[in-house]
Amino acid sequence: QVAALMGFAAPLIALTPYKGVLYNMVGHGAAGKSTALQVMTSVWGQPIESHIDTRDNEIPMYNFIGYMNAVPIAMDELTHMDPDKLAKFALSFTSGRGKMRAGRDGMNKTNETEWETIVVGTSNTSLYDKIATHRKGYTAEAMRVYEAVVAPSDDRYKPHVMEHIALLEQNYGHAGRIFM
Repeated sequence: QVAALMGFAAPLIALTPYKGVLYNMVGHGAAGKSTALQVMTSVWGQPIESHIDTRDNEIPMYNFIGYMNAVPIAMDELTHMDPDKLAKFALSFTSGRGKMRAGRDGMNKTNETEWETIVVGTSNTSLYDKIATHRKGYTAEAMRVYEAVVAPSDDRYKPHVMEHIALLEQNYGHAGRIFM
């Protein structure tokens, strides 16, 4: 439910003093976290179009977030992300812009990669723990992550969920337009 609400909340970040919010759902496998990401991103478009792979390189990842701008972004399986890359992402993403670059002539390029949105991730272990263990006491990155524990799912609901996911794959992108 929270992930679905994040889908509607992402464009409203522009009305706050924040540029980026990083929210993580942590829990065991088969808890429905990845399914929740599909529900969230279906508010604005095809359920997996605004998903970032944790193996993606840094610059294309920020360019994609900038391109999506206010649309919620999904990052499944943050557990697999390198701890240093994760810590840097937590700091950089919440600033609301991509990193500055210079051309071969040494002059700064114009940085037009900006966003005001929410990234919702999933992991099997706490990002707080992952960042704190790697950074040894430096907690600025962890302070930029909101995290909620997701309880294991009940197998009795799986057929019902699969039925609704099939509907979602045929009907997406309408709710966000109506909401706005």
